[in-house]
Amino acid sequence: MSSVQKRYDYYATAFQNFLKDGKDLNFSYILRAGEEAPSVQSADKHDRESVAFVASLLSDLAQREGTGFEKAPAKYAVISLKSLADKGYPKAEMEYAYLMKEQKNSKEAETYMNRYFQNPFEKKEEKNRTAEWVLQEFGHDFGWRERSKFNLKECVQTNADCFSLYQEGKETQGLPDRIMRMAQVLDNASSATPEEREVAAHFSRHLWILATRKKQNVSDQVAHISAEALGILADKKYPLAQVRYAAFLKMKGADQTAQFYLDQAVHNPLSFDHKEHYLSELKKIGLRPTQEPSQQKVGLGTVLRGLTNHVRTLLGGSEEQKTKDLRNQKELLNRQSHRR
Repeated sequence: MSSVQKRYDYYATAFQNFLKDGKDLNFSYILRAGEEAPSVQSADKHDRESVAFVASLLSDLAQREGTGFEKAPAKYAVISLKSLADKGYPKAEMEYAYLMKEQKNSKEAETYMNRYFQNPFEKKEEKNRTAEWVLQEFGHDFGWRERSKFNLKECVQTNADCFSLYQEGKETQGLPDRIMRMAQVLDNASSATPEEREVAAHFSRHLWILATRKKQNVSDQVAHISAEALGILADKKYPLAQVRYAAFLKMKGADQTAQFYLDQAVHNPLSFDHKEHYLSELKKIGLRPTQEPSQQKVGLGTVLRGLTNHVRTLLGGSEEQKTKDLRNQKELLNRQSHRR
């Protein structure tokens, strides 16, 4: 048994005895339970289980009613639980989010519940069970059930509909909602499959065109949703989304934020080969990285194919390239159909 397990088993026993029988408790233990935990990344499986159990007890302490001096355990428990949540423990993130909801701090509650569903240290089956409860308590499931039923074929179709809108002015029913859902269900770039990254690359280009309203037939709603969705993909570390979002922000006069996303793209470990070429394209619209990227090349599989044309279309793009993109999407859609 590790030193972490021994320490947190001791805290667990002390907290349980206090909750059950009101036995004396050194309240400093409550704060120390949050302070002494290692980060979730440096803890092993058994350490994480011990800390998770203590997090559930801290939640019970935080909801314990009392007056005067008796309020101290609840106050300290909230502080300690937040400390564990900030160290990446999924149980603490979920419990702290619930406490914040009960305290009417909806913004904090949403932040930590989103972290919980994105946390790689929580099992999918646990997230599925939590999602049902969260749906009742919060009114929505933070996209988890949609992510667990991720449908690449549907995402490819949404891409095709976006293409149709800016090419022919045809907006399919419910497209804004589908655009936002697609941005939410795509996994983070680091854990996405090559096919998901390919879809995200096409999607990023389409969103940029819709967000900047290159065609007058794009509604205000679609333009707004497309910009928001592009930002979501950029925050999920898709390099092409970061490039295009930087360009969008530059157009809107948000130079500092645009610079941030450009630097993120240039130094993204999943970024593209031949960076010097793409930087020269970006410099034409007044964006250049704070520091030049390293020359180390990192492959992205299928996303790399045709990347020159993708970045070139950041500044407009040819009709020939747009037709090629649509053909590539249809081919991907057909491949997915044959697999089913």
